[in-house]
Amino acid sequence: MSCVAHAGRLGAYASPRPRTVRPVPVAVRPRVVTARAAPDVSSETDTKTSTSSTVRVKHGWYVWRGHRVHFERGGCAPASATKHLLFLHGFGVGSFHYEHQLDDFWDENTCVWALDFVGQGRSWPCQTLTRTYDDGTRVEDGIDTAELNTNDDVSNRAKTPPPPDYLNKENATEPGFRYSVDTWRDQVAYFLKEIVKAESGAYVAGNSLGGFVGAYLTASETVRSHEPRLVKGLVLLNATPFWGFVPASGDDNATTATNPTSVFAKLVRNITPWDGALPAPGFIKTTFKLYWNSFRSDANVKGLLSLVYADGVDRVDDALVANIIAPTDRAPALDAFCSVVWSPKSGIDFDDMLSVINKKVEHENFHVALVYGKDDPWVVPLWGQRLKRKVPGVTYYELPNVGHCPAHEAPDVTNGVIKRWLQWAEGGGGGGKARH
Repeated sequence: MSCVAHAGRLGAYASPRPRTVRPVPVAVRPRVVTARAAPDVSSETDTKTSTSSTVRVKHGWYVWRGHRVHFERGGCAPASATKHLLFLHGFGVGSFHYEHQLDDFWDENTCVWALDFVGQGRSWPCQTLTRTYDDGTRVEDGIDTAELNTNDDVSNRAKTPPPPDYLNKENATEPGFRYSVDTWRDQVAYFLKEIVKAESGAYVAGNSLGGFVGAYLTASETVRSHEPRLVKGLVLLNATPFWGFVPASGDDNATTATNPTSVFAKLVRNITPWDGALPAPGFIKTTFKLYWNSFRSDANVKGLLSLVYADGVDRVDDALVANIIAPTDRAPALDAFCSVVWSPKSGIDFDDMLSVINKKVEHENFHVALVYGKDDPWVVPLWGQRLKRKVPGVTYYELPNVGHCPAHEAPDVTNGVIKRWLQWAEGGGGGGKARH
């Protein structure tokens, strides 16, 4: 019930004090460690300061594929932003994991977003929306449509439509729906295109599973001359290099399955009893139910977090544990978890994603930062070093005394690193070598 990721062993970071550290990236040296129509949006807002262009959105929502999707926003209003930064969370958490970025990572030019993946956080199946438009058109299913209003304009708050109720029952999703990495990638693509709508693309920062999804979207994106790119740059925070165990088939992802499926993978796929498409078979749900309650217990969640946080005493508090467990109390949660476990892998493996990203870095003025906690035991430092070698043009930062979730464990340091890297990236530097 936590994030998943990897750490690298190289990079630079000067000073052990979180509030004063100024990391400096260095080249990789093995074993060297240094310091449709535009949708309407609904939400409740909280004004962070008296500045009219700064609005904190805590309960944003829109409808996508039968789900009421939750998002949050901080920083300046989208209309006045010159940079957009979207944070994607790890498995089992949600936008609440980026509270420090939404509250503190902001300036006059940056709009900060955080999104809950469907089947996690507060993004769950909802009742069907019925909307009647001026031309008499009725929308009955709510699929790929959104009702959303960020309430930036106080005069429009009374016009905000109420959010659809969640469906608090088992088998709440449409038949055939999967909580897969392909689904989350498509969800993020829709959010960037229809909600964020950054003219020149947004920076995407992902921790653990969120980093995998961000890399997957970046590698999958097809840029056409008449469509702006969705992802302008990528920040990987201890990104996991693997997700799922059921091999993908070419049919799962026709746009990105570039490698022929091996004979062994086809065999595994053929003998797998289920492909994650809901509803879940009864025998699978029955098996998972045997340990579902113990898996999501306070003690187990706190124990898992304590293993992956460098400081599992101070940073793993009751509020964090409660936020992680809350979604598992929903009636569709067990179905979603079963689907997550059994859904196929991505159409491209992580190495192939990195090959595409490397070409973007070399030829498209695309920038990537790796911000890795050095003491992450889940994805050991070897993975960060390996990723840096696959994409030599990235900027690498390693954070001592930080584990699997840098943005939550060391928010001041992580925010400072990303802010500085964004300033460099926006300045048009090339090749991934940051100015210092």
